[in-house]
Amino acid sequence: MNSLQLLTRVNQSKKVYGELFSRTISYASLADDINRLHHYFISISLKQGDLVALSCRNDYHTTVLFMGLLTYGAGTVFIDPEMPEERANALLAKSRATGLFMDADLLEARKVNRDSFKVCLEIKEEEKTGKLVRLLLKKKEEPDSPYFPAMLKKYPSDMQVNYAVNGEQVAYVIFTSGTTSQPKGVTITHRSLFSHLGTLSRVYRLKEDSRILNILSLYHADGIIQGPLLTAVNGCTWYRPLLFDITKIGDLFNTVYKSEISHFITVPTVLSFLNTYSENYTDSFKYPGFEFIVSVASHLEKDLWEKFESRFQVNIINVYGLTETVAGSLFSGFTPESKKTGSIGVPVDCKAKVLKDGREADRGEPGVLFLQGEHIFSGYLDNEQATSLVLNEGWLNTGDLVICDEDGFFTVVGREKNTVNSGGFNIYPEQVTEMINAHEAVQESVSLGMENSVFGEILVSAVVLLPGKTLNEAQLTTFLKARLEAYQVPKNIAFVSSLPKGPSGKVKLQEVKEMVASLGSETGAPGDSREIEETVIRIAADAFKADPERLSIDTNSRNVDGWDSLAHLVFIVAIEKKYSLRFNTAEMMTMDNLRAVIDIINRKIK
Repeated sequence: MNSLQLLTRVNQSKKVYGELFSRTISYASLADDINRLHHYFISISLKQGDLVALSCRNDYHTTVLFMGLLTYGAGTVFIDPEMPEERANALLAKSRATGLFMDADLLEARKVNRDSFKVCLEIKEEEKTGKLVRLLLKKKEEPDSPYFPAMLKKYPSDMQVNYAVNGEQVAYVIFTSGTTSQPKGVTITHRSLFSHLGTLSRVYRLKEDSRILNILSLYHADGIIQGPLLTAVNGCTWYRPLLFDITKIGDLFNTVYKSEISHFITVPTVLSFLNTYSENYTDSFKYPGFEFIVSVASHLEKDLWEKFESRFQVNIINVYGLTETVAGSLFSGFTPESKKTGSIGVPVDCKAKVLKDGREADRGEPGVLFLQGEHIFSGYLDNEQATSLVLNEGWLNTGDLVICDEDGFFTVVGREKNTVNSGGFNIYPEQVTEMINAHEAVQESVSLGMENSVFGEILVSAVVLLPGKTLNEAQLTTFLKARLEAYQVPKNIAFVSSLPKGPSGKVKLQEVKEMVASLGSETGAPGDSREIEETVIRIAADAFKADPERLSIDTNSRNVDGWDSLAHLVFIVAIEKKYSLRFNTAEMMTMDNLRAVIDIINRKIK
């Protein structure tokens, strides 16, 4: 398939394209919006090959703008709307985008220079006005709106047919989490994208009656590619009823069963929590149409894989891939012959080899994994030096250490490159260290990954302050939140007098890990009600990086900025560890405020 065939499929389908939160979207509606966008692109003289930066919180708007640009032949540069101002503007400057499609409030908050772009389309929802109000105000005709999506109304919805796109045109660019000074834009061409979409469709055995549940971020490849785009390519239906929150586990299970989902695409961290809090939901996948759970983005532990399949009686496909490979490359579990739990499986539609010291490694010998195939990225945007370090004669150096066993199955055993994969998100510790060191009170710091049973790994930092300076974890976290994405902020920060170093001046990372771990080893028996309240508030302050003086038992997820999904998971795990408790699913679904948490603890320990 190519972009023209995708556009034709969208225009010809007569079924439901997506169930997004409480909104049902038909293929006809999607096609109308895409066709109107094409007329708009013509009116602004957008050309094939132009790059347009996109930053929008509304998932349907993100989807239709991306698919409109894709089928027109222009490339999308994804800029996460949750990204802090400093990083967002750094990426915009590096993007080479001639156009900008962004939420109106983000344009203001980020102080974006609109004059830097040939076209700047502001995204803003229409205000809902009742019929009676319109009559009272005698609004006979609405003026033309300059904002998307209202501005689409003035363009025709007929399909333009001459949109054949060269396979080497850029389909999209996603920036990796490199340092702010050196972000790397992964450039994916139409040829690579549609080649891999064909692979995914075959591996997952997708059909027109398939129902894909994918609630991952649309500003990461596994969200945008394996959700709305993979759905449209196969003419099936995409489900996105909610964003993951531990209190919504029951809702997620209910969606799977009631909507008869066929493919659930998610990350190991979510699987871990579904497995833990599965009480009364173990039959959620027991209906004839269910095909696979697809685990992406990070390492799926063998123990979790086996326990989940046993508990829910399902098949899991484990996918190995990078942003540089569109989505996947190796797959385990899509057929009985391809399955070996604990492994990343076998290459599909590509070649894989393991190199050690410049030679091909023997079976069972660890080495660096290299991949070659049509789906491999074309290079980093305007960065030939970075590209040459990982791409040579079509072979991609993944940076992952693997072994290939006698049966041809690959297993990851470590990393050559310094990245931390936390809950499916890749974090570069150097970027975090760079931001910490930018604080006026910091002398030096180091950031690194530590193993964690929930997230696989968590990022921690050890910080040395300048003489006479003071700084606490909440203050430093507030500083970092303005400069990093939420998942990049360290889960633990240790303030130390000095960093342990070897003779060469290199920081001893293992000793740093031990220093940080010693700060989080507290466990103990519960005290009286007042003590429990104080302890819960302290743990909440640590998890949400908030000032404990501003928290009370009336604190809830709506009045604390740091109380997001990932922080909530950290909070719950810390409470369970502190009091040696295990919360059941029903309890978890009510724990969105501190009063409820305290009440449940008191009830369970009595």
